[in-house]
Amino acid sequence: MNLNSILAREIAISLAKNQQGNAILNLISLILRKGNLMRIDTVIFDMGGTIEDIYYDKETRFEATKQILGYLKEVGVDLKLSPEDFFAIVLEGMAKYKQWAEKTFIEAHPTVIWHDWILKDFYIPIEKIARVSEQIAFTWETVGIVRNIRSKAKQTLKELKDRGYKLGIISNTQSFTQVFYSLYRYGIRDFFEYISLSSIEGIRKPDRKIFDKAVKEMNTVSGRAVYIGDTIKKDIIGSKAAGFAIAAQIRSFSTDKNDADIDKEKYKPDYLLTNLIEIVNILDKLNNDN
Repeated sequence: MNLNSILAREIAISLAKNQQGNAILNLISLILRKGNLMRIDTVIFDMGGTIEDIYYDKETRFEATKQILGYLKEVGVDLKLSPEDFFAIVLEGMAKYKQWAEKTFIEAHPTVIWHDWILKDFYIPIEKIARVSEQIAFTWETVGIVRNIRSKAKQTLKELKDRGYKLGIISNTQSFTQVFYSLYRYGIRDFFEYISLSSIEGIRKPDRKIFDKAVKEMNTVSGRAVYIGDTIKKDIIGSKAAGFAIAAQIRSFSTDKNDADIDKEKYKPDYLLTNLIEIVNILDKLNNDN
């Protein structure tokens, strides 16, 4: 490594410690990546569809809406609707909310989602919905979606952690608790030092701000970070915009649906994984080469 490269690296480390000069950091990260000199030290994952396999269909969604109808009744909200009619209203409202959220990159509070989007025509006092909104969001994402940890996901996390990588999660989710619940259920919560949820941040992938904040909070720079997700639309485009060294994709049940309107020739992952464990060997080679 020549003197200029050493100086650039030391400046980057100094700026990172002071949490200043983000624009300069991104430039230095780019220079070092182009020179193939920067060692990867951070791996950040998407959750649903990446760390875990997901599946949903009409039956799982319908079961979730039946339970949600019961939660509303418990707080004095009787919509006087059949489960079938309520199901149709929920699907229509969710579709409209999703379209708006994907256009604005905003994640609304679950109370707002259900009061202003799903149940807007019923004029329900917002305080009543607020009492059960998290329970509703959690049910929509755990009963409405079947979730199971991916094969070799835990082994992948352990091997990365054993090698000294900092691990994080950035997930688009309406619930405040679903991701944490799933991590504890799989026995993998302690692998992660940083977890960012769109429901808490108020912004969604692919907004680069959620990626920028992650690397800053994890005391690294984008040129030292890898992101792994299942969609080009949210994960690959967002992490590349933030300057991540590697944007890797692993396909899921919902990949084709989410990426239906994406130009696959224009937007491509750096690596397409068939199993998460493959990232270990990829990083071993890259860091050894560097």
